[in-house]
Amino acid sequence: MSSPRRRRRCVICRRGFVPRPRVGDRQRACGRAECQGARRKRNQDEWRLGHLGYFIAWRARERAERAKADGAVDPPGVAAPLSRLPWQLAQEEFGVMGADFLGSLGRILVDHAKDEIRSYSAGSTGGSPQVAPVGAKDEIRGQEGGPTGESPQVGPLPAKDEIREVAG
Repeated sequence: MSSPRRRRRCVICRRGFVPRPRVGDRQRACGRAECQGARRKRNQDEWRLGHLGYFIAWRARERAERAKADGAVDPPGVAAPLSRLPWQLAQEEFGVMGADFLGSLGRILVDHAKDEIRSYSAGSTGGSPQVAPVGAKDEIRGQEGGPTGESPQVGPLPAKDEIREVAG
């Protein structure tokens, strides 16, 4: 005689369900299609976080195997700034896997730079806090100095006979 199965609460939709007998205590989500899809997505995301470089290495190995079989491989598919690099030369110098590694590294660097630029533009107030605002052109011309060689920021220029020659 089998023991009665206990109801559980689904970790996705929070509804009660009776676990399947073959899965038993390991079952955390109910059998609804939406919950099973969400469970699979969670599991895949967790796996990817634990194996960050897996797909990059897999693609590099696949391309290297194709290069051995076919002899020549197209350059890796990369975004705009990286597409201008001489990938054929990189493949000749570093091999297919080396060129793929450089392409993957380049993609990561470009993505990181774009993220940094986005973070600066999102927090921007319009001006740069390090640089003082520049005055209008007519404000600069209106200041003392100009053709006489004097500058309000620096002061008068020394006379030609006052300038010492540097030995060298």
